[in-house]
Amino acid sequence: MTDKPKSDKRQELEAQAAEHGVAFDDKTTNKALEEAILEAMEAAEAKPDAENAAAEGGDEPEQLPPLEGIHNKLVAYGIAKEECPDNMEECESLLKQVLAARAKAAEKRKQKDEGDYYGKFVKVRVTKLGDGKIGTGRYIAGIGNMCYSAGDTISKCPLLSAEALEAKGFAEIVG
Repeated sequence: MTDKPKSDKRQELEAQAAEHGVAFDDKTTNKALEEAILEAMEAAEAKPDAENAAAEGGDEPEQLPPLEGIHNKLVAYGIAKEECPDNMEECESLLKQVLAARAKAAEKRKQKDEGDYYGKFVKVRVTKLGDGKIGTGRYIAGIGNMCYSAGDTISKCPLLSAEALEAKGFAEIVG
């Protein structure tokens, strides 16, 4: 059997297929090869290459200059943009002052909300009724929240919470 010489069109299709990474063999028809090349070209256009992705912003978010980032935080905390210093050290200092003031205000609100209970802790023992109903504050993936069992003691429970647990019968205050 003699091999037929390839037509110019076939040679051109095979060159394009090789260029676009399309797999083919001698049994692949010209029409199937054309379709495969078109699919490969469309896929290449839809997915930008690494150079274009970096130029267009790609997957990585745009990085702000550090000073502008701190200015944005200060504005978010209520400092007017015009009041933000142009010096990085002064901005960081102002941000620390704002955060400290916010923390102090939050502590005062907590103190006001808790009233006489503020800062008071007691020891409680979990009862049978509270078995599996009082969370430890820990979470295990795939299982869920960990809970105290009957007889467990909680050494540092806020007094307000302890009284609420005792009223429900879930725990008893022991000290």
